[in-house]
Amino acid sequence: MAGGSAAAGLFYKDLEEKDRANGYLFSGSASALNSTFDITDLAVYGQYGRSLRPRLSVTFNGRADRYDIAYRGQTDAGPDPIVLDAQEWLLGGKVALVYGATSTASVYGALSRGYRPGGINQHPYLAAINRPFDPEFMTTLEVGGHWSTARSTTALTLFHARRSEQQVSLSRQQFQDDPLSFFYFTANASKGSGNGLELEHRHRPLTNLVLRGTLGLLDTHVDRYPSPTKEDSTLVRGDRAAAHAPEYNLSLSARYDHPSGLSGRLELTAADGFFYSDSHDQRSGAHQLLGGSLSYQRGDWRATLWGRNLLDERYGVRGFFFGLEPPSYAPTLYESYGDPRQWGISLSTSI
Repeated sequence: MAGGSAAAGLFYKDLEEKDRANGYLFSGSASALNSTFDITDLAVYGQYGRSLRPRLSVTFNGRADRYDIAYRGQTDAGPDPIVLDAQEWLLGGKVALVYGATSTASVYGALSRGYRPGGINQHPYLAAINRPFDPEFMTTLEVGGHWSTARSTTALTLFHARRSEQQVSLSRQQFQDDPLSFFYFTANASKGSGNGLELEHRHRPLTNLVLRGTLGLLDTHVDRYPSPTKEDSTLVRGDRAAAHAPEYNLSLSARYDHPSGLSGRLELTAADGFFYSDSHDQRSGAHQLLGGSLSYQRGDWRATLWGRNLLDERYGVRGFFFGLEPPSYAPTLYESYGDPRQWGISLSTSI
């Protein structure tokens, strides 16, 4: 067997963040904040790879983090300072096999474990049990392949992921008749999963014409989990898809380059609707966007006429669900939308 290659390293970070703020803080919940974050991160990592056979290779890598965080903070909204400390070991790694079937085709498989550190929520009205949140871990199994010919290339990936202590972004309105008591914080769900497919194909039917398409399919699920509140009650959340996880997204594009220097590009993108938040069941709608450009290049100069969202579709990108309008302050969905139709002209040079 051929020899292998190895790499290793050490990482250290010691960070202190101080906030001394006065004014309209936490949506008006406080007017003064004095806080300090002390974060220490020590990590060791390494990678080793070797050829097992002429067309088969394997790679191992791993990382271990010692992550410490200490928080000291106080606002004028609460008489007592908030003192929290957290220390955690974070372990991750990956093993991957790659098989080059031919000079133009290869397949691979990989098993990996990644992580995201925990942290602390600062909001003064948050229940003490919800202030710290734990690290999240994700184990992923993926297989895929890449094929190419003289006129086309194709790449396909299939994956299955399991998430433990999944971090979710929750929102809560503390008082029904006070819209300013609405805020976001990070918490941990129990477990979650995701299955998906990613496909990309590029084809050149003519010398000057390139067609490209991508497709992504995603199926997610967040298991049921309790969410304690400030009033010592518990809400049950989850048992549905994750927020901001559309079941499909795709793009189709065509580009033509004429020898005279004139070129054109047209692109269609589409995405399924999705849950706006892990805190409520309000959803966006599916959308389709059309864009394109027309360019002319002479020498080192290029002029481009471009357009985005040419059909001027109105589509939601964020959604907030809370009580704002008196007298009943009934929870209502408020959406922010993507950019409307845009046109522009740009001039560039490679000089």
